[in-house]
Amino acid sequence: MKYQRLPIIIDAVQWTGENQNEIADFMGITLIPDCNEAMPPGKFRINTSEGAIDASPGYWIIKDVEGNFYPCRDSVFNKTYAIADLTKVWEIKKDAFNRSMEKTKAGDYSFMSGIDGGKHDAVNRPSHYTMGSIEVIDAIESWGLNYHRGNAVKYVARAGRKDASKEIEDLEKAVWYLRREIERLKKHVR
Repeated sequence: MKYQRLPIIIDAVQWTGENQNEIADFMGITLIPDCNEAMPPGKFRINTSEGAIDASPGYWIIKDVEGNFYPCRDSVFNKTYAIADLTKVWEIKKDAFNRSMEKTKAGDYSFMSGIDGGKHDAVNRPSHYTMGSIEVIDAIESWGLNYHRGNAVKYVARAGRKDASKEIEDLEKAVWYLRREIERLKKHVR
């Protein structure tokens, strides 16, 4: 039987042998772990669920859907991945979001799954943070987003849903967090 990979979006950074700060920031670690003396220069070791794997310059460091990191040879990466068409992804998400919005405006929360039976729960499952069966916090955690990016997603998702009169304010908050994230990233670029 043949199988096809599901269309998922991953984050990845190519290891050049010299971009230690970029890799460290991407992986959320302070420093690339020092290689032992037996390893050639430019290589480093990543502990994966399948054991320790060495990354050489040219390898891609991939963050999978569960937030784990692993190295991938450039030749395999180029046969397996392409730059994500975020416009297409956004259109799919936007359509699902709009359908959910129409139902919640009508007071219908039946499309929401979970232990609450689809009822609005302001603490455990606020409707303004749930689109279809996806709750914003679950997406943020699944995607491994940091504080700034997570808040930007949160404010975009709830814009006009929590309080229709504050839709623009929520979107402005999202922009504020994105600007903070951009400034943080600019400080790490040499």
